[in-house]
Amino acid sequence: MNKVKTLKFNIISAVLPWIFLAIIGFVKIKFFINIYGSELNGYIQLISQIYGYISLVEMGFGSAVTYRLYKPLAEGNKKEVAALFNGCIKIYKKIAIKMSVIGIIIACILPFVLEYDSLSKAKIVTVFLLFVVDYFLKYIFDLPCRILLYADQKRYKANIIVNTSTVIIKIIELLLILTSLNYILVLSIIILLNALSYLLLSHITKKGYSYVKEFDDIDTTTREMSKDVMAHKISRIVFYGTDNIIISMTKGLGLAVASIYGSYNYIVSAVRNILDLFLQSPLEMLGNKFVKKDSNMKENFELYQEFLKVTYFIRYNYFCSIFCSSR
Repeated sequence: MNKVKTLKFNIISAVLPWIFLAIIGFVKIKFFINIYGSELNGYIQLISQIYGYISLVEMGFGSAVTYRLYKPLAEGNKKEVAALFNGCIKIYKKIAIKMSVIGIIIACILPFVLEYDSLSKAKIVTVFLLFVVDYFLKYIFDLPCRILLYADQKRYKANIIVNTSTVIIKIIELLLILTSLNYILVLSIIILLNALSYLLLSHITKKGYSYVKEFDDIDTTTREMSKDVMAHKISRIVFYGTDNIIISMTKGLGLAVASIYGSYNYIVSAVRNILDLFLQSPLEMLGNKFVKKDSNMKENFELYQEFLKVTYFIRYNYFCSIFCSSR
């Protein structure tokens, strides 16, 4: 498949499903609040932001290992690809364990620091622990395989598997919510379905890169590169992931107000996520081009500048449209 077709598939497979997911999510909010209440809705949104901070344990490892995979994949160096992939799996297991321990500790603390009325302490802890399980499985089975596909310019394959599964799971979740089923049971079913989708991606990826089993080498040196992107990850999380945390813990506000804020902020967040997916689609193609031995540095720099200009143009128009529509 040529690069233009690959880019088109990357964009379409990333953006279209998320537009559909954004619509499902918007519909789900109304029914979720009507059935389970504003406090539980606010709590779910709070968990998402808390996990943004917990994910700092990763320290940008995913970006670093993707970068390291560009060159061996472009050159067909199977041994190095296998070593980096095996190292990626090993590091992600350690990250998943650390995040789970932190998550369990936070789950036990939250009932004593949040402002809430209708939720029980047991429900607050149980819901958070279920999310701990989901994130643990994601880091073990999903992310290493997704990174390998991304780095090999096959983002569209990961998108088709992940996004199709996500759309199906979100529809099932909406239907379960409409039955007014106990939310703990709903969440348990969704986590089980997520686990099946993670295992499917893992199976398909390992089958497509079967040669990784032929090598026992493990390269974990990529972990040392994580610090180079750490500042960017921290700034992004602080910028986008503090509002619900502050609101939820503020006396007189609490989870109910966090739910209202999150619901109004949902559209802006959805548009931003779709925009990010669109802009991320060509990254691996550029990365593979830049690391090739016969690559022209001047040409690469000019291409990089063009990409930045397009990125800035799209983002500035996005923010301007938000400000204009809010007046």
